Amino acid sequence: MEEMNNEDILPESSYIHVNVSSGTELSEEITDDGNMNNESESDSTFHTPRAPSDENKAELITPKKVVASPKLSKQITKVINANKLNVDTAAPIESVKDAVSKFGGITDWNAHKAQTLERRKQVQQELLKAQAEIPQYKKQAESAEAEKALVLEELQNTLRLVEELKLNLEKAETEEVQAKQDSKLAQLRIKEMEQGIACEASVAAKEQLNVAKSRHAAAVAELESVKNELKITKEEYDLQVNERDMGIKRAEEAISTSKSIEKTVEDLSFELITARETLESAHAAHMEAEARRISAALTRDQDTFNWEKELKLAEDEMMKLNEKVLLMKDLQSKSDTASALLLNLKSELVAYNETKLNQEAESIMEDGNKEDGNIDEALQTQASMQECVASTTRELEEVKCNTEKAREAVSLLKVEVALLESELETEKAAISNMMQMKNMASITVKSLETELDNIKMEIELVQEKEKDIIEKMVDLPNALEKASSEADESKLLVQLEEEELRKAKEEADRIRGIKSTLDSKLSATLKDIEATKASEKIALAAIKALQESETTSELNREEPETKITIQLEKYYALNKEVHNAEEMANERVANAFSQIEMAKESEAKTLESLELASIELIVTKESLRLATERYVKANEGKLSAEQELRTWRAENGSRRKAKSDASEVADASRKDSKIYAMGHDAEIIANSPESDNKVDNIFRSARAKKKKSLFPRIILYLSRKRTSCSSSSS
Repeated sequence: MEEMNNEDILPESSYIHVNVSSGTELSEEITDDGNMNNESESDSTFHTPRAPSDENKAELITPKKVVASPKLSKQITKVINANKLNVDTAAPIESVKDAVSKFGGITDWNAHKAQTLERRKQVQQELLKAQAEIPQYKKQAESAEAEKALVLEELQNTLRLVEELKLNLEKAETEEVQAKQDSKLAQLRIKEMEQGIACEASVAAKEQLNVAKSRHAAAVAELESVKNELKITKEEYDLQVNERDMGIKRAEEAISTSKSIEKTVEDLSFELITARETLESAHAAHMEAEARRISAALTRDQDTFNWEKELKLAEDEMMKLNEKVLLMKDLQSKSDTASALLLNLKSELVAYNETKLNQEAESIMEDGNKEDGNIDEALQTQASMQECVASTTRELEEVKCNTEKAREAVSLLKVEVALLESELETEKAAISNMMQMKNMASITVKSLETELDNIKMEIELVQEKEKDIIEKMVDLPNALEKASSEADESKLLVQLEEEELRKAKEEADRIRGIKSTLDSKLSATLKDIEATKASEKIALAAIKALQESETTSELNREEPETKITIQLEKYYALNKEVHNAEEMANERVANAFSQIEMAKESEAKTLESLELASIELIVTKESLRLATERYVKANEGKLSAEQELRTWRAENGSRRKAKSDASEVADASRKDSKIYAMGHDAEIIANSPESDNKVDNIFRSARAKKKKSLFPRIILYLSRKRTSCSSSSS
C-alpha cells in the first residue's frame, strides 16, 4: 500500500530494533503505561532498522498497534541514557509497509487471500479438467492398445509373409538352378546330337540320368520322412485328443466339484440356521426345565406338607381308636365280671330262697300254730321277698339285656377294629407308597438337576460349536470366493483348452487336408516319375534306335543296298518330346518338393502349437490337481461337520426324550398331588364333629372315600414304575 495512515507512521523513538550478536538474547516489552522492561544476558546495541546482513539478522519486535507519544520517547531516551548504550542514528523507515517488505513479510492480507482463493479456484478448475480428461485418455489408451494389438497382428502376418516369401525364393532359386542344369544338359545334348554323338557315349544323357536318379531318390526319401512325420503327428494328435478328452473330463469334474462345494456350503449354512434354531429351542427347553424343576420342588414341598398333615391326622385317629379299643376292652371285662357276679348272685339267691323256705317250712311245722299272728307278717315278708326276687330277676334280665347289648356292641367294635386295622394297613401301605413316591420324586428331582447341569454343559458346548461354526462361516465367504474364483479360473482354462483343442482340431483337419493333398500330389509325382521313367525308356529306345540307325547307316555305307534313312524332322520331334517330358518331370518333382517343404512348415507349426497345448495341458493338470486337493479338503471338512451335526442331533434327541419323560413324570406328580388333596379334603369333611355320634356311618363313608382315593394312587405308582423302567433302559 502506497498511502499509509497516521497511525502506521511512527517516530524514531517508537521503533526499536535489536542487533543481536551470536550468544546474546534480548527481550523488550512495552507496557500500557509506556514503561519498558529490558532483560539481556550480555551487552547489546539498539539501532534503527537496516537491511539484514548475512552475518547478523535482526528481528522486528512490534506490537499489533503502536501509537506515537512524547512520553514514550522521553522514557526510551532515559532508559538509553541510563544504560549508556550505543544508538544507531541511521535514517528510520517511514512506513510499516517498507519495513515489512524489507523483512519479507505480507502487508496486504486481503489481496493475499484473494490471490490464494483465485489459485484454489484455478487448481479446482484444473482438477475438474483433469478428471474430465481422464476417461478421454483412458479411451485413447484403449484405442492405442487395440491399435497396438492390430499392429502386432499385422507384424506377425507380415513376418509370416516374409518367411513364406523367403521359402518361395529358396524354392524359386532351387528351381532356377535345376532349370539351368536342365537347360545346360539339354544344350549339351543338342550339341552332341548335332555332332552325331551316340546316346551311350553322350555325357549329357548320363548326367541327366544321374540327376533324375538323385532327384528321384531325394523325393522318395522325403516321401518316407513325410510319411514318418505324418505318423508321428497322427500319434501326437491322438495323444492330444486323449489329453483333450481327459482335460474336458477333469474340467467337468472340477465344475461338478465346485457345484457340490456350493451345495455343501448351502447345506452348511442351512445346518447352521437349524443349529441356531435348535440352540434357541434348547434355551427354551432349559428355561422350561428350570420352571418345571421349580414347580416340581414346590409340588414336592406341598406334597410333603400334606403328607405330614395326613400322617399327623392318621396318628391322632389311631390314638383315638386305640383309646376306644381300650375302653371297649374295659367294658367287656366289666361286663364279664358283672355277668359272673350276676350268676353268683342268682345261685346264692336261689340257695338262699331254698334255705329260707325250708327254714320257714320247718319253723312252721315245729311251731304249728303257735304264732298265728306272725303268719301275716311272714306272708308279708314273703311277698316282699318275692317282690325283691322279682325286682332282682328284672334287674338280672335288664343286666342280661345290657350284657347282650354290650356283647353286640363289643362284636361291632371288634368288626370296626378289624376294619380300622385293615384301613390302617392300607394307610400304612399308602404311606409307604407315598414315601416311595417321595423318594422317587427326590430321585427324579436329582435326575432333573443332573439333566439340567448336563443341558447347561451341552448348551455351553453348543455355543462353543456355534462360535466355531460362525468363525467357519466367517471364513466360508472367503473360501467361497476362492472356490468361485478357482471355478471361474478352471472354467476359463477349460474354455481356453476347448479353444486350443478346437484350434488343434482345425489344424489337424488342415494337416489331414494337407496330407490328403500331399498324398494326391505324391501319387501324382509317382505317376510323373513313372511317366519320366517311361519317357526315359522311350528316350533310351530312341537313342538305341538312333544308334541302330547309325550302325545301319554305317552298314549302308558299307552295303548301300541295306541303307535306311530317317527324316531329320522326326528325329528333332522325338528329341523335343523327350526334352519336354524331362522338363515336365522336373517341374512335377519341384512342385512335389515345394509341397513337401510346405508340409514340413505346417508340421513344424503344428508341433509348436502341440507343444504349447501340452504345456497348457500340464498347467491345467496342475490346476485341476490343486482343485481336486481343495475339493478333497472341502469334502473332509464337510464330512467332519456332518458327523458333528449328527452326533449333536443324536444328543439333542436323547435330551428331548429325557425332557419329555421328566415332563410326563412332573405332570403325573401334579395330578397325584391334586387327587391326594381331594381325598384329604374328603377325609377332613368325614372327620367333622357333626358326625361323631354315628360311628358306623363314619367308618363306612371313610372306608368308601379312602378306597376311591387309593385307586388313582395305584395307577400313578404303576405309571411311575413304567417311566422309571423306560428311563433306566434308555
